[in-house]
Amino acid sequence: MHDLAAAFVTYVHHTHAGLGHVTDWRELAARLDVLVRPGIYNSCLPGTPTVITLQPDTYTGRWSYKPMHELAHVLLERSGIETEILRQAASREEAVTHIERMCHHAAGLLQMPAPLLTDATRRYGDTAATILHLRKHSRASLPAALRRWVYDQPDAQRAAFTTSGAYIADVATCNIYLPFWKYDRVAEVTLKHPDIHAQSIGTRQLLGVIAW
Repeated sequence: MHDLAAAFVTYVHHTHAGLGHVTDWRELAARLDVLVRPGIYNSCLPGTPTVITLQPDTYTGRWSYKPMHELAHVLLERSGIETEILRQAASREEAVTHIERMCHHAAGLLQMPAPLLTDATRRYGDTAATILHLRKHSRASLPAALRRWVYDQPDAQRAAFTTSGAYIADVATCNIYLPFWKYDRVAEVTLKHPDIHAQSIGTRQLLGVIAW
């Protein structure tokens, strides 16, 4: 499924660029000719017209991840890649796992498009400040911004994590091995691992990154 995932990322980037990299989910839905309706569930209903339904708190809320996730389902269906996933998967359950993973990643691409990441990297390089810039200017969650940076380049060697006191609160890696993982106790992490660039994000909280 790796090739299909890569093809979907390319499709999302290309389609989003053609729509001006708009990050307001309502405007993006309009440009994709997708109707948005409140509903009992967050869902995507392909057809003519395509409809996404959003739970009331999502429909009226300011945060965009869940709407972007449903719009990612629209793009996956329109790209034809969803059909290929269903064809290649050994079971419906396996296909759904791949589909949800791809749409989760694509939601981050739509929330934090390539120009935003490029601008952040140009300003701050491969540092924690880049992730914080992504979060601030997209209003995405810190875990989403962290993963957007880590997984942007599949061939890169990157990792990022947050701490809460002496414990690892969250972590994501791409082609890098870390000697610790989520919930591990790692006191004085920057002293034990001097190649980590870290920035304070709160009382006894750090955001750390590694890039090679």
